[in-house]
Amino acid sequence: RERYSIKQQSLFKVLTAYAIYNSEVGYCQGMSGLAGVLLMYMNEEDAFWAVHILLSNPKYAMHGLYKEGFPKLTRFLAHHDRILTKLLPKVKKHFDKHGLDAILYSLKWFFVCFIERVPFNLCLRIWDIYLLDGERVVTAMAYTILKLHKRSLLKLNDMDSIVHYIQVKLYKDFVYDEDTVVRHLEQSMDELKRHKLDLPGPPTKEELPSRPFGLFKEPTFEEIVGIRKETFTEKEKKTNEIITLTSEAAKEAVERDRECQLSVGDSVGFTGSKFSFDPSIDDASSLLECEHTGSRRSLADTSVTSTADLSVFSTITRSR
Repeated sequence: RERYSIKQQSLFKVLTAYAIYNSEVGYCQGMSGLAGVLLMYMNEEDAFWAVHILLSNPKYAMHGLYKEGFPKLTRFLAHHDRILTKLLPKVKKHFDKHGLDAILYSLKWFFVCFIERVPFNLCLRIWDIYLLDGERVVTAMAYTILKLHKRSLLKLNDMDSIVHYIQVKLYKDFVYDEDTVVRHLEQSMDELKRHKLDLPGPPTKEELPSRPFGLFKEPTFEEIVGIRKETFTEKEKKTNEIITLTSEAAKEAVERDRECQLSVGDSVGFTGSKFSFDPSIDDASSLLECEHTGSRRSLADTSVTSTADLSVFSTITRSR
């Protein structure tokens, strides 16, 4: 890539202009993927209005994906889990066994409609259908990917290898040709419709735009320089409380597991490095690192969103 090339400058102009035009969303990581694809086929002005349509038109309604709190992402992830539980129970059980939450492998599916998660030619085919039929295509394609690669996924025995397969391997080689995938996608859309799972229901109030477009609000000095407010909002207090309780519960669970494994090791008589539970000796002994930071490490390494730890976000939203 050429830094500050003509196309990068165009991308910057479109995203900056839209951040001002839609001040409620501003800019969120992932929007550059949308605008980038559009700029491959449109001029700057057309790409700007196309981004606006994708975010504001009820057929696509991507505003809720990029709005603070990611309300639409939460709703679609919960719906994705319902689909797996109903139609791919073995895959769902396998993912749960290895602590794999949908948020760890599906962010770019929902955020940018499969950009950089499937080969680009296939991605463009998906976009064609998405622009025609709307958001139900995203739900169906997410189901189609896991259905087509079910056997391969069930053979993988740890979270990182599953995430790598979905996010990296399938991007390089999807195995199936584009026509075959599109046929399966159409079948999936019909199947989900029969089960009344093609859409997760109407959007919540939090997902919809609440500010008029095109009105610029002058930021305060504190917002410009990033000065923290002296008092927390009720939402921040509640979030902080949930994080604290979740962290304490995780630590207690780890301690119980360690005590249990120590008692087993003592009763059998294992000694030495392989069966030691001293973190300084055994890397595998640190259950806290393996079970509770592994998800976050994978997320930071592979996801589109690095502005927030969405593994914590997932815990918070689902505990409400």
